Amino acid sequence: MKTNNILALTLALTLGGIQSASATLWTFTTDNESGSTVVTSSYDDVTQDLTYTSSSSINTDGLWIVLNDGPFPEYENEWAVYYADKASGNIAAYAYNANGLRPDSYDTPSSHITTYENALSVSSDGQEFSFSINVGAVNQYNGGDNWTGTQFASSVGLWESRGTLQGGVEFNADGSIVPGTFDFTSEHYWIEATNLDTVGTPGGDVPEPDSLLLFLGAGLLGLGMMRRRTQLQVNPMRAHMAA
Repeated sequence: MKTNNILALTLALTLGGIQSASATLWTFTTDNESGSTVVTSSYDDVTQDLTYTSSSSINTDGLWIVLNDGPFPEYENEWAVYYADKASGNIAAYAYNANGLRPDSYDTPSSHITTYENALSVSSDGQEFSFSINVGAVNQYNGGDNWTGTQFASSVGLWESRGTLQGGVEFNADGSIVPGTFDFTSEHYWIEATNLDTVGTPGGDVPEPDSLLLFLGAGLLGLGMMRRRTQLQVNPMRAHMAA
């Protein structure tokens, strides 16, 4: 059997054994009572891609958000809080400490999970903030037995606050925020939503990473063994002809 045919057969068997998970894209749109802030967001429950857009009638310097699967975010070590800085474009993720109207999780360096550099897009008038990030690392963070990170399905809970920062936000080399540099002035605006219904849109099947790596590895191993067997069969013939 020719090598090309062997390769095609190996890949076919490999891809045929890969397990896939059916993805659903969950989306929602909500606003605050005055309608001055409108939020649209989506979450893919397989790829763990999160999109978020917050449009406000007010020009602000930054925002922080907590997203979960429905309830008001009043407990610590269950969800992540994201701090978005307009000036740098950075979004820093922390384990949420549920400290009332001022979630100052960023004041605790050990609560820092990861930072998405230059991930924030801001409109020219400073009124619309948007980003698209993958929250897989956040969801896999070891935050305790009740940790879920950032994920939602048929129901979502949201807490967003945006406002004018007292000064410039400073970042450490690891992407964490320097304590005390992400504080709003007395003027800030928030939006809350609990147990808000979402819209689920079924997507295509997405290969699960563990299955993909396992079967690709097995396929390559099988190909290597077949190539070695071919070489062992050919080499004696070459030796006989040379003699």
